[in-house]
Amino acid sequence: MKHNVITRRAFLLSSLALLACLVCGVLVWKGFGKSLSDLTANWPQNADAASGNAGTPKAGHALTTFKTKHRTREEQPPSWLKDPELLKQLKNPELLKQLKNPELLKQLKHPKQLKQLTPKMAKLLVLSHGDKGDETRGVDLNLSGLTTLDAETARALAEFKGGNLFLSGLTTLDAETAKALGEFKGGEVIIPGLTTLDAETAKALGEFNGNILPLNGLTTLDAETAKALAEFKGKSIYLAGLTTIDAETAKALGESKGYALGLGLTTLDAETAKAFGEFKGKYISLSGLTTIDAETANTLAEFKSETLFLSGLTTLDAETAKALAEFKGEALDLNRLLTVDAETAKALAEFKGSLILDPKTAKALREFKGFPVSAAEIKEAEEARSTTPSLKAEN
Repeated sequence: MKHNVITRRAFLLSSLALLACLVCGVLVWKGFGKSLSDLTANWPQNADAASGNAGTPKAGHALTTFKTKHRTREEQPPSWLKDPELLKQLKNPELLKQLKNPELLKQLKHPKQLKQLTPKMAKLLVLSHGDKGDETRGVDLNLSGLTTLDAETARALAEFKGGNLFLSGLTTLDAETAKALGEFKGGEVIIPGLTTLDAETAKALGEFNGNILPLNGLTTLDAETAKALAEFKGKSIYLAGLTTIDAETAKALGESKGYALGLGLTTLDAETAKAFGEFKGKYISLSGLTTIDAETANTLAEFKSETLFLSGLTTLDAETAKALAEFKGEALDLNRLLTVDAETAKALAEFKGSLILDPKTAKALREFKGFPVSAAEIKEAEEARSTTPSLKAEN
């Protein structure tokens, strides 16, 4: 009996030992198989490296995904490369080589950091930032790091169908490149950094399809170039960097077909102001002026625009205020006028439209008899100050 118990125990221990050996064997075999599979999967790449052809990957290997999660994340191209238009180009070995460059992919992700751009790179940017029409409308392409741009690259960028194209770093632009940008299919082309502009390039800019033309980097402008800009078919032209202007150039700008004209003039005489008189848009901004005389104010009062922005004025005498009160437009913006004496207040009271004033100034003016500013109008002035459209385009 005792002998049988010992035999059974020995048999049980032997069986357990055999089972453990079998399990260990299976695990070892699976590990070896996996290593062999990995080695096989990488074999073509290793073969190319050995033969010296690693730098020219074949189209068939371009989208190869490896079995380990680490290699899939590292080698697989970004999801936007599923774009059918771009996939057609994957037959190009040189392009494939570029797309496997981690530095290039990083640049495509952060285009604002680009310092130079080739036509091929521009085409990749357009595809990678959404070439889907209205589905991506509003997604901007910011290339403010660029300081130069040629016509061929501009033509590639013009195919972008997203939001706005920012080229704030450009200080010069030739006519051919401007003409290429004129074919832009997105929102607005923003190039506020231009410091020089000739008539031919201005004519090309005038053909832009956008609503705004911000050229705040210009500090000088001649009459011929101004005349070409006036042909712009959009809504607004911004020249905040233009601090002085002659009568001939003013007359040319006054013929602008848009509804808003923003200037950075710091001085303005009566003759030059009169030259602007033909402007028939809704808004004209002269917010760079800190002082004006009565003669110039009389001329400004003849403007045909709906709103006259003079928000740079901090002081105003009675004679000049009386002249401005003759303005026939709907609104007069004086929201930085912080000190007003009794005579000036009385003169401003004669204005028939809406005065846009600093809230504190509006409250002070209520003290003067005959000045029609009620509590409701003060509140309206506060709201107007916060909602009045700015005539300074962002860079």
